Amino acid sequence: MNTFERQLAFGKAGESLIANWLKRRGYLVLPIYEKEISEGKGPQVFSAHGDLIAPDLLAFGRESDKVWWIEAKHKSAFSWHRMSGRWVTGIDLEHYQDYLQIQRLSPWPVWLLFLAEGRGERYPAWQNQPRRAIWRQPGPLEKMRKS
Repeated sequence: MNTFERQLAFGKAGESLIANWLKRRGYLVLPIYEKEISEGKGPQVFSAHGDLIAPDLLAFGRESDKVWWIEAKHKSAFSWHRMSGRWVTGIDLEHYQDYLQIQRLSPWPVWLLFLAEGRGERYPAWQNQPRRAIWRQPGPLEKMRKS
C-alpha cells in the first residue's frame, strides 16, 4: 500500500468513526463521499456558481433545523501555535473556500469535525478521552478565526 492509499484509508476510518459518533447522538447520516465509479476526484456540489468540493457527510435529525454538512477530518495530532496560544490543525484552503460557498448557497451550515488520535503532550487540555477525541469548531465556518 503506497502513502496515498494509507492516508486515504486513515481518512475513511475517521469519517466512519465520526459518522458513528453522530449516529449515537440520534442523527441520520448520509455519506456524500460514496461513489461507485472513481473519477479521480472527490464528490462535488453542482451550482450555477460552478462545481464545489462537497463536505463528507450530511447529518440531520428529526427537526428541520437540525441539518448540517459535515467535513470529517482524521488527524494524528494537533499542533501548538505559539503566536496565538492555541492548538491548531488545518484543511486545504481550496476546500475551505468551497465549503464557505456551499454554506452561503445552501440552507445548512458546514461544520468541521476533527477526530484526534493518540496520547501525549501534542494534544490539547480539552481532550478528555485518553486515546480519541472528536472536536468541532465552535460554530459555522464564518465564525472560525484565522491564525
